[in-house]
Amino acid sequence: KDGIQMEADLQAARARFQTKNYAVCQELYNRKSIESLMNESDWISKAQCEFKNKATEKSWSSLTRARALYNSFAVEREWIDLKIALNLKHEALNNALEYLHSRNVMASQFMNLAEMFHSRGFTDEALAILEAGRARDPMNADINLTLSQIYFQKGLLHAATEGFARAAETDGKYHYHAAELQRQLGHMELSRYQNVYIADPKEKLKQKIAAVV
Repeated sequence: KDGIQMEADLQAARARFQTKNYAVCQELYNRKSIESLMNESDWISKAQCEFKNKATEKSWSSLTRARALYNSFAVEREWIDLKIALNLKHEALNNALEYLHSRNVMASQFMNLAEMFHSRGFTDEALAILEAGRARDPMNADINLTLSQIYFQKGLLHAATEGFARAAETDGKYHYHAAELQRQLGHMELSRYQNVYIADPKEKLKQKIAAVV
């Protein structure tokens, strides 16, 4: 009977999380009886419920426990996200870089953590993570493209051109962007070089006309 009740409480906690009833969700997750049944996702949900209910210390404690139990990207991401939310951006960045450097992670994980910082306006921290990703995988099109877009938004055109040029070597659709940035910088020879590889005839002509006007 106790086992059935424990399972029912756990399922109820999960249901309350899905319906965003964070107060009841937290109360259910805090029942010691269900702790042994909780998986990685439950610990993350528990921490999120506590944070939503402004129980920051409890959220911190739950994620600390989850990190001890699970060596996973999902838990580490939540841990870093909590620190960003608490405006501990430098500590969060150090945690992110330490995690990324110590494991054989995929490019998508660099992208994921960088987006967490960028979405909150912490552009320099996002760039630091993306540059670390590029150092690991220099020709990754997604990383190079995202770097170029952020550098372009910051008005750093020289830095943006490198990313577009590298992305173009992996995916030809970025030759247009690389050519245009080189044109804007006055590097006409490099612009013409990139133009040669633009596959779309309309974009090719459009960029060539812009280069001579």
